[in-house]
Amino acid sequence: MADDVWLIDSGPSEEMRLPLPTRAVLVRLGNGATWLYAPARFTDALRDEIDAIGPLRHIVAPTATHLEPLPDWLHAYPEAQFWATEPGAKRAGSLSSARYLKADRAEAAWEDDLRQLVVQGNPSHPEAVFFHRASDTLILADLISAVETAHLSPWLRPVGWLMGLDDAVGRMPRRVRRGVRDEQAFADSLERIINWGPRRILLRHGRWYRRDGVGELERAFRKILRERQWDKALQKMQDDAR
Repeated sequence: MADDVWLIDSGPSEEMRLPLPTRAVLVRLGNGATWLYAPARFTDALRDEIDAIGPLRHIVAPTATHLEPLPDWLHAYPEAQFWATEPGAKRAGSLSSARYLKADRAEAAWEDDLRQLVVQGNPSHPEAVFFHRASDTLILADLISAVETAHLSPWLRPVGWLMGLDDAVGRMPRRVRRGVRDEQAFADSLERIINWGPRRILLRHGRWYRRDGVGELERAFRKILRERQWDKALQKMQDDAR
């Protein structure tokens, strides 16, 4: 996808019986080790490809969902450190001794390559997001879904539309939106992500965005950020008038 960033498109995972295309992201760090975000289905052929890129040293579960493939990855790479949000680590249980991801800064193991944030305001579904500095690439899990529902069976398409997953709008799925309890904290996290200035956005489910990452974020979260954006516009008008 870019220098030192690879996409791993896996087979579908099911959500409410809807088969969703699922993607993992592999990053080669500056020290030559590789870092895996949201591991999808494991295969021996995939392992061979990853090993050719660099030793896998970090496996990151960004949310507490889609953890089914983890046992295969942790068995294949016992030397890799498993990282997760607190709910993700608890749900993984005895699979591995996970290290909790810091909420507001990158881990020392990858701070030179990636920015890191655990999005606040949604206690049931906190999500760890990352920004690959060298390629201006934002890496998300479930904050935005853009599933190409036209490729689904006709009787499944309405399910995708009702769940807010369709790529025609590319927005936060309704199940994630319902979990937001602190809109102020959630909007603070979104603004911090936007301020990173991403050019590309990689998504776990669906079509990813190759350009204008900031614009896509502002569009996808316009309802949550609308009041703040209006305040900024008014402030700019006042400043220009002075």
